[in-house]
Formats: sequence, structure tokens, C-alpha cells
Amino acid sequence: MTEPNCTEISYLGPWAWKLMGQGDFHPHGKSCMGYVNDAGDPKWAVIYDDYEPGGSIQMHVAISDRKYVTRRAISTVFEYPFYQLGVKKVLGFVNSENANALSMDLRLGFKVETVIKDAYDRGDMYILSMTQEQCRWLRGIKHGQERQAATAA
Repeated sequence: MTEPNCTEISYLGPWAWKLMGQGDFHPHGKSCMGYVNDAGDPKWAVIYDDYEPGGSIQMHVAISDRKYVTRRAISTVFEYPFYQLGVKKVLGFVNSENANALSMDLRLGFKVETVIKDAYDRGDMYILSMTQEQCRWLRGIKHGQERQAATAA
């Protein structure tokens, strides 16, 4: 089983922040989900931050072993902000120096909203977004088409 099995921010948060090179972790206003194996080792985590009800939320992803990231897990990661919180957009801020993260986010379906030159000490900041209609990971919706068809009816 590689579906999310942990939502303990005090456990997953510091691990994810360290893996992402973010420094000290402060849990206030954040929520998370992730997978921890039987030995207690986190394999992936998503930290949600800067939630704006009815608007957007930021998503930060840390992965130590991709084999634990399943399609079902990805669906669950996107169902939380879109279905449970009801946000319009999920946002991601990615350093241009982090080619792996940028590539993964684009493959997941995020779109580039803008690029801020020299926003980081080394690299530009890509601001990425995804709407519910763009999210192909939501169950029952293939690339947003069924949702659009239902809305038009």
C-alpha cells in the first residue's frame, strides 16, 4: 500500500522541508499528507500552505523514493485541495535550478503562470498553477473533459 497513510505535520513537515532544502519548518497554517513505510521512513510528502478559501493553495512536494508514488496517491493529493477545500487553483513555486521538480510538475499538468527572474539566490522562480478543470488526476474526470461536459449540460 502506497496511498497516503500519514497526515502528522510534526513528523512529515520537518522531513519534507529538509529534503526540499527549505531550512526550519514552521507548521502553523500548514497541512500535509504522505506515505511512511513500516520502518517509519517517509517516502513522499505533500505540504499544503497559504490556503486562501475559495481561491488557491500552495503545494510543496518532497519525494525520497518515486516507486511509492502511485496514480491513486497522486489523485488523493489533488482531491484534497479541489474537492475538500474547494480551491480554484493549486500553486507551485519552483526554482529554475531544480530541473527535476519543474519537469515533474509540468508532467503532472501544472501550467507556467509566470517566471520571476533572479527571485532566488541562484535561479529564477517559476510560478505554476493548476485548476480543477485542468487536473487529470481527479477520479471520474479524464483531462477535465467530463467535468466540462457536465457543466455545459
